Amino acid sequence: MLVDKSWINLPSRSCHEYVNGVEKFVEYAIQRIKDDHMKIKCPCNDCSNRYRKTRAKVERHLLWREMRRDYTRWHLHGEGNSEDDEEDSDEDKDDSSGDQVQNIDDILGIIRDAYPHMKDGEKASRSEPQEPNEDAKKFYSC
Repeated sequence: MLVDKSWINLPSRSCHEYVNGVEKFVEYAIQRIKDDHMKIKCPCNDCSNRYRKTRAKVERHLLWREMRRDYTRWHLHGEGNSEDDEEDSDEDKDDSSGDQVQNIDDILGIIRDAYPHMKDGEKASRSEPQEPNEDAKKFYSC
């Protein structure tokens, strides 16, 4: 089943098409969830798919805070998990895994930049070992 996602990019959240799109999205997600508490991840701009919320709260968030415009493949809401969704092209699946690999490389690069003295999870030595100074020698010789 191909899902209409054009409503996500509409300039007004108060138009009938946007409201209808929100209702269809939530219904689509609710039908595919595996959560006993009937909560789905909220894809609004603030929650960004991090928090599970009830149907009513997700609808409210999407109407007030808007749907993330970059969330176009609803993989966190069951898209691609059923035979009905097999019409999705294989290109979408390949692109998303490539993006994940790129994101991991970006994250590792940021971590390496932030902690240059760390190497592969172990602390790298910044310099060669040195002899203790005179005060340290006096302290430890007593």
